[in-house]
Parts: sequence; structure tokens; C-alpha cells
Amino acid sequence: MSQRKVKEVVNAFDPEFLHQAERLEEPATAAEAELAGPWKVVATAGGYVVLREWETLEKGDKPWATFTDRELAERMVAVLPAIAAPAPWRMSPEADALGFVLLGPEGQALGYLRHSSSELLEALWVADHLVRSPRSLATLLMTAGAQALRHVGSLIAQKVRERAQCPTR
Repeated sequence: MSQRKVKEVVNAFDPEFLHQAERLEEPATAAEAELAGPWKVVATAGGYVVLREWETLEKGDKPWATFTDRELAERMVAVLPAIAAPAPWRMSPEADALGFVLLGPEGQALGYLRHSSSELLEALWVADHLVRSPRSLATLLMTAGAQALRHVGSLIAQKVRERAQCPTR
């Protein structure tokens, strides 16, 4: 039996097809697909790069980001999927007696804020993503280090005990 060298296929789609597809208008979900990942951090001689899990520098893939600090690269991996889709809520343009209304996807009031802040909404969206994605949350926590993990573990245990004693939620 002879062994032939098999050429590695880098994309299952024909290059001509991909060229034609690039001329099409991008759907609304294209930005989400671009950032959704999954992502990985790869150590290089110059630092750390962020690539999609199936990408490699050896194949010529370009890093999405490059960092000198591994923890910062890992944090980027944790939050990139969060910014892939728009936040499901928005802020009312005007305050009422209770403040600016945080509106849900159906326009329902989810809460009130004293100040209107697009940065706060973005931060809330990232936090929301982190608690919905065990992978992203674990990636972020791993960048905190052993001492912080020890404290976080103690705080979580305490909060679980408190909630068990007063289940008002």
C-alpha cells in the first residue's frame, strides 16, 4: 500500500465560491459570527496572541489581538463573545421620577438608574454575558490568580449559606 501525501485543506469551500460570497451583502448576524469565537491564547516569542480555536499562526492566520501580558489576552478571550451581539436592553432617553428606565427587549421596565450611561450599559452587558457563559467566566477567573480565587471561593460559600438561610430571591 502506497502512502500519498495529502494536501491539507484550509477551507472546505472552493476559493471561487468564497470570492463570489464576499461580494454579497453581509447579514445582520455577521458581526456576531465574527466575534463569537471560540477563542484561544497562543504564546509567541513576542507575547500572546488571540486566535479562533481553529486558527494557527503557522497557516498564516492573523491574530485578532496581540498582548505582552497573558492575563490580559485571556481576559480578551473571555469578553470578545460578549460584544458580538448588541445588548438586549436600552436606556430611556429621559428620566422619570425614579430615574432613567432600563428597558428590556420587549420595552418592559427592568430597573431605574440615577444617571444615563452607555458605558454602564456596555459593562452590564459584558457582566451578563460572563454569567451566562461558564467558559468565559472560568477564563476570566483564571486570570485573577490563586489568592483571588481563594477569596472568591470563600465569598461564594458565604453567599450560598446566606441565601440558604433567607431564600427571598
